[in-house]
Amino acid sequence: LFHFVGLDANVHEKAKGNDLVDRIIRSKEMGCTATKSTTLHERDMDMSKKDFKRFFELLGGRPPVAEKETVIEDKEFERRYQQEARISVYKEQDNDKGAFVQLNTGKRLRYDILDSKET
Repeated sequence: LFHFVGLDANVHEKAKGNDLVDRIIRSKEMGCTATKSTTLHERDMDMSKKDFKRFFELLGGRPPVAEKETVIEDKEFERRYQQEARISVYKEQDNDKGAFVQLNTGKRLRYDILDSKET
């Protein structure tokens, strides 16, 4: 089982890759019969090495690698995730059908906002 680590892989991606490889080998997921994995680091890529050669043969060739500018840094990833993880909850006002009031103003969702007893 091959584990390819890209040149600009961040800490989260490396850890997730290691966890996934370990789980696949342990549980024999996807019909995997491998008993060990081979980690290939892009920074050490040498197509004369048998592991790199075999890895890309199995993939059907070496695809182009994304430009560095398209990769976001860990802090930027976390910032974007925090923004996307926010959910807005609205409540219809009793006095005006079709008018809504935002209950959580973009903050993290809290359990008490989801009061199922209100109609």
